[in-house]
Amino acid sequence: MVENQFNNQEQDAWSLYLYALKSSVTKQKYQKRLEKFFDFLGMEGATFEEKSKSFIKRIQTEEKNNGNNSQWKPDLAIGAWLYSSNYYVGASVQQLIPQNLYFSTDRSYNQSKTVPQYFLTAGVKIFMTDEITFLPSFLVKVIRPLPVTYDLNGKFSFSDKFWFGGSYRHGDSFGVLAGINVSSFVNVGYSYDITTSALNTVSNGTHEIVIGILLNNRYKVTCPQHQF
Repeated sequence: MVENQFNNQEQDAWSLYLYALKSSVTKQKYQKRLEKFFDFLGMEGATFEEKSKSFIKRIQTEEKNNGNNSQWKPDLAIGAWLYSSNYYVGASVQQLIPQNLYFSTDRSYNQSKTVPQYFLTAGVKIFMTDEITFLPSFLVKVIRPLPVTYDLNGKFSFSDKFWFGGSYRHGDSFGVLAGINVSSFVNVGYSYDITTSALNTVSNGTHEIVIGILLNNRYKVTCPQHQF
């Protein structure tokens, strides 16, 4: 099910657009091109900001008048997972059923299409000592026509009690992560991603806190050291 909702609040696309204009990269690279584009469309306004606002209002009016707010789009995803005590391999595919997406009753307006997304991951557990393990892993993502992307990860675990590691996403970001097994019922993890791509002009990084609850842990295992 694909839904497209509209509202009349002022904090809408115009507000988001103004936020993007505050970026120095946006002003340096795109303002002159946008000014020519707005003049070509005949947007009203004496300044660049006024022409931008006229453009957003025209788009909103078109969406509200011709918007197709509800569509039925079936999807299919499959995956496989193989693991042992010292390695794992996984593969999956999403959006196996290609679908044309359109948010207007006019099929020639603003069309887009879903494409299959392929994922491959694998990791190995290396026992450095009886108490310390190292887990290197990777994830490859193929989404055409975008370039192939991959993640490289590494994690150290100490006495099945706490762990820390790092992650690198090609051309996008790198991060640090850590966690602790509080008990056989609860574990807590934290990660911080630092953006290295052009998005770092509007992003200062991402904090993430994860709380895990181990249900039906009848043997009170604090960490599945010999499994993934």
